[in-house]
Amino acid sequence: FNQKIPSIGQSLKNCKIKILIKNKFCNKQKNIGEILAIGPNIINQKNTLHKNFFYKKKWLRTGDLGYFIIIKNRKYYFISGRLKEMIKKKSMNIFPNQIDEYLKKNNLFNIYTFSLPDKIFGEEIHIATDQKDIKLTKLKKICNKIPTYQRPKKLFFVTKIPKTISNKI
Repeated sequence: FNQKIPSIGQSLKNCKIKILIKNKFCNKQKNIGEILAIGPNIINQKNTLHKNFFYKKKWLRTGDLGYFIIIKNRKYYFISGRLKEMIKKKSMNIFPNQIDEYLKKNNLFNIYTFSLPDKIFGEEIHIATDQKDIKLTKLKKICNKIPTYQRPKKLFFVTKIPKTISNKI
């Protein structure tokens, strides 16, 4: 019986994969961080002008967030999101899709979470909508139930939410 594991798999023989959290490699299972890779088949810093794509001049920063689980003495890697989808507010990592899902669960649709630079917090959380008939009192009441560090600071009304063909913002 061959059980399928819903992961991206293991590292290749000549390659290594590490999880980076707060500029340190993490060796604990299920801790989400940026996935880094190194190996002979992976582009290196010498061959690119994009130095910020590398950690310690040799580890490729994939931009993917993920974790690993050890099953039968083998590390299996899982992707949980993209680094650019994460908002860094002070020392907190906030995922906008979690706020969006919370709003949807409370029957608030077509409201999208994003960040803008902030001098104090690094990034600040905001929401935008193209709905003209939204009830502000309902929105405020629901947003006040969101933990303070995740709570949107401002609501922006826009004429249209820009989306790709696959309905992504």
